[in-house]
Amino acid sequence: CNKKKNGEIFWERAAIAPVFDDSDEITHYIASKEDITERREAEKELASLALFTHLNPSPVFRIDKEGYILQANSASQKLFTTENPQGKILSDVCPDLDRDMMKRVLSANGVLQVERKISGKDLLFSFTYEPEYEVINVYGADISLLKETERNLKKHINELADMRLAMLNMMSDLEAAKEKAEDAVKAKSIFLANMSHEIRTPMNAIIGLTTMALQTKLTRKQQDYCSKIDSSAHSLLQIINDILDFSKIEADRLEMENVDFNLNEVLKRVSNQIVLKAEEKGVELILNIAPDVPFGLQGDPLRLEQVLINLVNNAVKFTDKGEILVSTELVSKKSASVKLRFSIRDTGIGMNMEQASSLFLPFSQADTSTTRRYGGSGLGLSICRKLVEMMGGEINVESELGVGSTFSFTATFGRAADETMQMTYQVPPKHHGMRVLVVDDSKTMQHVLANMLESLSFKVSVAGSGEEALEMTIRAAAAGNPFKLVFMDWKMSGLNGIKTARIIKNDTNLSEKPVIIIVTAYGRTGIFKKAKEAGLDGLLTKPVTPSTLFDAILDVFGLTEEKKIDIPQYEFLPPGIERVKDAKVLLAEDNKINQQVAVELLKKAGIIVEVVNNGIKALAAVQRRNYDLVLMDIQMPEMDGLEATGKIRKMEKEKHLNEQTYRQLPIIAMTAHAMIGDREKSLGAGMNGHITKPVNPAELYAALMQWIRPGERKPGQGDNREEEERPAGSETSGSKRIFEGTVEEATKVAALPDQLPGINVRQGLMRTAGNEKLYRNILSQFLGNQENVGEKIREAFEQEDFEEAGRLVHTLKGVSGTIGANELHKAASELDSGIKQKQDRDSLYALLEIAQNKLLLVLSSIAGVKESPEEGPAAGIREKILDKSAKKKLYTRLDELLADNDTEAISLFEEFKAAMLTTEGVQEKLAAMENALSNYDFDSARQSLSEIAPLIV
Repeated sequence: CNKKKNGEIFWERAAIAPVFDDSDEITHYIASKEDITERREAEKELASLALFTHLNPSPVFRIDKEGYILQANSASQKLFTTENPQGKILSDVCPDLDRDMMKRVLSANGVLQVERKISGKDLLFSFTYEPEYEVINVYGADISLLKETERNLKKHINELADMRLAMLNMMSDLEAAKEKAEDAVKAKSIFLANMSHEIRTPMNAIIGLTTMALQTKLTRKQQDYCSKIDSSAHSLLQIINDILDFSKIEADRLEMENVDFNLNEVLKRVSNQIVLKAEEKGVELILNIAPDVPFGLQGDPLRLEQVLINLVNNAVKFTDKGEILVSTELVSKKSASVKLRFSIRDTGIGMNMEQASSLFLPFSQADTSTTRRYGGSGLGLSICRKLVEMMGGEINVESELGVGSTFSFTATFGRAADETMQMTYQVPPKHHGMRVLVVDDSKTMQHVLANMLESLSFKVSVAGSGEEALEMTIRAAAAGNPFKLVFMDWKMSGLNGIKTARIIKNDTNLSEKPVIIIVTAYGRTGIFKKAKEAGLDGLLTKPVTPSTLFDAILDVFGLTEEKKIDIPQYEFLPPGIERVKDAKVLLAEDNKINQQVAVELLKKAGIIVEVVNNGIKALAAVQRRNYDLVLMDIQMPEMDGLEATGKIRKMEKEKHLNEQTYRQLPIIAMTAHAMIGDREKSLGAGMNGHITKPVNPAELYAALMQWIRPGERKPGQGDNREEEERPAGSETSGSKRIFEGTVEEATKVAALPDQLPGINVRQGLMRTAGNEKLYRNILSQFLGNQENVGEKIREAFEQEDFEEAGRLVHTLKGVSGTIGANELHKAASELDSGIKQKQDRDSLYALLEIAQNKLLLVLSSIAGVKESPEEGPAAGIREKILDKSAKKKLYTRLDELLADNDTEAISLFEEFKAAMLTTEGVQEKLAAMENALSNYDFDSARQSLSEIAPLIV
């Protein structure tokens, strides 16, 4: 009996069942409640009025307190053993209801409920005692359905318990799967880090050596070639970084730079990258830059270039004919920022809406057939979308199947602080309003050129063919308003540009011939000669930019001196670098080419550089000498850069240079490790900065100026050990050497071919920065050191010394790649992998057999490289006898440089070697020195030098 909120009393029946956990502990209860107030009232009414209707489907009867049946309805008859139960004792006619219940009814204040199963039914009997009549009213309710519901409820409870157990098992499985996924992500990160390091190492050589080549005196053609190599290398580096970028995007660690840059240079690099591919397919690449677009911007130029190259590359890939228009326009302009829209429209295969909708998802392309035909992983566009969003813009695509596609994106940039980058193009006033004719069969190119020329204040007309150009030229001359300048496309249907220009130049009826500039696609070298023979005035290569158009106009009118000066693309040494001149830097680097690049860059800035090739030697060097800064590679043999840095930081001995301690010594990581977290690892190990390879000279010099204390330095300043007296005329900065009695080497050798059997000589020379003498030395060393390596590897296999075999193969792999023996390098790499993977012996011997055959071919080729016969009395070595004093000076100076690990010793060794060539008994020791120096092993070289001292006579 309960009470409602309004105070009303009501009756309810409740069935309550417990829920157990795995430990059989009750966690909660489930209740099923039924409001029986009306039923109770009915029972009371029946008892009061003695209404025992035979229509009631439930058994209803009345007994006295002794248990005798006083009244019973027809439904009760089914419970009793007799048809006329009146006057009978209840327990006699219904044994399931005993006399004890009477006592319990009376002792329970007249109310009792009892469940009994009678005739297969579950019945609930309610006993109510009426003291005034001394009778007990009994109402029996069929609760079979309710009991079935309870049983079902318990069944569901048990099922829920089973489900809970299954869920716990599933969670355990998910945890295991999560651990596997984390292991897979870790493995991927390690793989990406390794690939980044392996790829960036040769890229460092390409970019570094090209940058240095651009600082030398070059012809215009060489300057153009090197500039394009440099541009291509940087773009290739960005493609390599796509893999890393995607990993950074997944980790939300992608970063953007914010530097001043020239938009014109970005577009120029993009066109240089793409134009050759477009020309090979017969597709015309057109750049359209709106006149109001500012060139001096602030942002991340490489990320912008990355997006443009990706989109334009895709346009070329999916376009077999027609044109690709790359447009740049100003969307909005504020005092400190601009918003630009870039669009790339092609006439390629196009897409339907369904295909276009999934383009910017990772690893997606239009469809699988497109992927099979054109290649690609679909990764680039997802990276582009993220980069565009980080540049404050959005990217989208419009496309029609079979017609073409237009990719467009917006980006917001700051305005460059350097006002010289805000370039404008203006011709002298006397040329304003000059009539210009544009001849091109492409409507798009007509429109683009006309807009550029009109922005220079010219009056422009257009013609769609050579024939139309001839008619317009004649009419203009007859009207007394001739064209002064003609831009003539070379490749047109009908009359091509050369033929049309020749007719105009040879027309005797034209009293004033126009200046004609032929416009041609990049790489059409044959057209230059034809244009010159036809008497044309200038050449302009596509794609045309405002800069190249302006330059062409200035050239043909002799206005070069009035040309707007552009900022040099390569500004090698930054302002202020002279403040760290003569600083002493230790370079810890095990790769020879990287050593050469770094040494050249550092010496260019007047830095005194010493080289070691592992962390152990770096530790010894910093304890022996004082340095202003250490450049530390991460991945080195014996001891890596992270461990070496940690040990340096823990040294307790004071370092007295500039009042610094070992803990304060600036150490900069210079490494190909560029993955997420690599910079943090460097800093966590105690380094001050992290420079990634390929080394950006500007970044390297910025680190020098940031971490090296500025000020004038004297040679040897800060050394812990006592300075020995130096020979007169010598300097320690490494920038000059003055010696009396030097010897020039004039050995005549045959020029190397581009290819030798098994060796790409051109590639090998590239890896030695074009130093043919160094390359020949490496070939000679290879012949001497690797001749019997196959037998040594086989012997190691037989002795099951796989560590030694791995070392030999690893060396063979490295040096074969250096000399350009690509097939041998590949075979050695496969053998190296087989050893690491612990393949069976038969497989290893098979791989060794392949590598040995490749090795024999390479050794045979090297042995065939001979010096040419002597030619005349000047051939061979032009000897100049030096006295003992001069030789000792050379010896002393060389010993000092070797003790300082100074790379200047390599150059000085050539002079010392020449001076000692006529001395008996030194050849073997000189060869040992040369071999040690080629490996930057200064300690071994100095040891060999000491053995030569007694022989100086």
